[in-house]
Amino acid sequence: MKYLCSAFLIFTLFSLSPSVFAYSDAGIEIQCRVNATCPCSTLTPDDINVLVTNLGTSRETYQLSLDLPAGGLWSGFISPTITLSPEEQGSAGAVFITPACGAEPGIYTLGVVANSTISDKSFSEEFEIEILPCHWLEIEADEYELCQGIDSSFDIGITNDGISDEKIKVSASEEWVTFPVSMIEVEEGEKKTVEMLFSPPADETGMKNVTISVESLTSYARSEKTILTNIRECYSGAISIEPVRRDVCPCKTAGFSLKIGNTGLLEDTYVIMYNNQSSEISVGPGETGRVELSVDVPCDKEQGDYPILITIDSRTPGKTNVTLGVLPLRDCYSVLLSTENSTKTVAVGKAVTYSFTITNNGKFSQVYELLIDAPGWVHLSDSRLELEPGEDGDVYLYAAPNYYTQAGNYSAAVSAVSEIEQAGLEFKVNVLSGFSFDINETPEANLSAPNITMNMSIPTGGIIAGEDEKETSWTQIMMLTILALGVVIILILRFVIMLK
Repeated sequence: MKYLCSAFLIFTLFSLSPSVFAYSDAGIEIQCRVNATCPCSTLTPDDINVLVTNLGTSRETYQLSLDLPAGGLWSGFISPTITLSPEEQGSAGAVFITPACGAEPGIYTLGVVANSTISDKSFSEEFEIEILPCHWLEIEADEYELCQGIDSSFDIGITNDGISDEKIKVSASEEWVTFPVSMIEVEEGEKKTVEMLFSPPADETGMKNVTISVESLTSYARSEKTILTNIRECYSGAISIEPVRRDVCPCKTAGFSLKIGNTGLLEDTYVIMYNNQSSEISVGPGETGRVELSVDVPCDKEQGDYPILITIDSRTPGKTNVTLGVLPLRDCYSVLLSTENSTKTVAVGKAVTYSFTITNNGKFSQVYELLIDAPGWVHLSDSRLELEPGEDGDVYLYAAPNYYTQAGNYSAAVSAVSEIEQAGLEFKVNVLSGFSFDINETPEANLSAPNITMNMSIPTGGIIAGEDEKETSWTQIMMLTILALGVVIILILRFVIMLK
C-alpha cells in the first residue's frame, strides 16, 4: 500500500441577513495515511483521518457524509455529526471506506461533505484513492464464427494480474457453451489457456452474446467479458435429379443424373444410397457435384412403375425419389421370320433353295443364332446374324435329298434365337423319286424286232449328303456303270432279234 498525506482546504461562506452581519465558515482536513488499496479492502480510521475546524463566529453542528464513486458498489461510513465552537478543530472519528470488489485498477475521487445546521450551507473536500490490482483477473476472448448444430472449440486466455495465486472457476452464460476444464489454478502474473466448447443449437442462427465469467475461489477476484458469436448455416445443400422418370426395357440399364449443390460455407461429403447401391462424393462450398446413378433392370422384370428412393447422408441429410418405368418385353424386343414360299418340291439327287428374311422389329441391336431342326440334307446359309433395330437380313435354306431319301413330305423348322427372344419358321419339302423306266414291246407279224421304248431319268443336280447319309464317289460310279450295262444288254437283245 502507498502512504502519504493529502491537502488541507478551507471553505469560507458568507451569509447576510437584514439585521445581522455574520459569517459561517469551516475547514475540512483529510489526513490520508493510506491512499492506495485493493478492491474489497476496507480503509479504517487508521488509514484515513478527517478533521473539521469551525472557522465561524458561533458554535455549530455539522452533519457529515461521504461522497463515493458512482455505481453503488462502494460502501463507506463516517460519524454522522460533529459540534464545534469557534476556532475549534475536531476529528470526525470513525471513517470506513470499502472499494467495490469489482473496481478496476485506477484513481478514484471521493469526498467528505459537512452541512452546517445553522446556515444550511455545505462544505466539502475531495481526496483520491488508487485501486491496485491486488486480485485481478483478465479474460482474453474474441468474436467467433460458429456453425449451426456443429460443435467447435476455441481457446481463451485468463491472466492473473494480481499479487497472489488464484484458484478460479470458469463459466458461461449460455448452456451451449461449456468448459471441459472449468477449475484451474493461475499463479501470480501467469496466463493460462482454457478450452471453450461451443455446441450451438441446430435450429438457431444469428448473432448471440455470450458472457464469460471467471471467479476466484480464494479471493474476491472476479471478471466478466461479453463476446459476440455469429451462428451461421455452415452446411446446406440443394439436390436435383434428371430425369425424375425413366422408361426402360427389361435387360437394360436406366441412368439418372444426380446434382448436389453445396450452398454452405464448408466442404461436405455426401453418401448416396439407392437400390442397394451406394456412391460417395465430396463437394466444396459454392460448388456443384454430379453423380451418375444406374439401375439394372432384370430381363424377367414385369411391366410397371417402380419408385426408387434415393437418400443422401451428410451434414445436411436429404432424399428424393425417381420412378423407373419398365416397358413390356414385346415393345422392346421383336423378331420376325418371313418367306414368300415355304413349300417346294424336289427330286432326289436334286437341290432346291428357299429364301427367307429375318427382321429386327425391336428397339435394340440383337445377335441371332440361327438353328435348324431338319433332315441332314437340309442346310442354312448362315448360322449367326447381327441386326440393328429395323434392319432386315436375308438367309437361304438348301434342301438336297440324296439317292437314299425316300419320296415323301419333309419339314424343316428354322429358329432365330437371341438372349431375350426367339421366333421360328417352318418349311415343307416334297421329295420325289429320281428314276423311272417304261419298256413297251409290240410283236410284229414279220417277226421284225420288237419296238422297245425306254424312258430313263438321271438326276443332274449336285448330290449333297446329309450328316447321317453320306455317300462315296465309288457308289455313284457303280450305279452309273450298272445303268450303262443295262442299256447295252437291251441293245444287244434287240440286235439279235432283228437278225432272226
